[in-house]
Amino acid sequence: GLTAAERLSALWTLNGLGRFTADTALRALNDSDEFVRGWAVQLAAEDRRLSPELAAELVRLAKTDPSPVVRRYLASAI
Repeated sequence: GLTAAERLSALWTLNGLGRFTADTALRALNDSDEFVRGWAVQLAAEDRRLSPELAAELVRLAKTDPSPVVRRYLASAI
């Protein structure tokens, strides 16, 4: 599998190409790496047009994700 750095690079590349989708965000929000999850929050929130499913996933993360990195990205997205 890909390293966390490679997965982050892929997210940034997809975003730069305008191909960062809600499906990509949902998969990345469930990544094992806290920085991948955090960046997924940031990139998803930049669009400001969250699908109900994506918004619900951000709420779930806010309630359950123990990572201070992810919580910082969630707080910034608010």
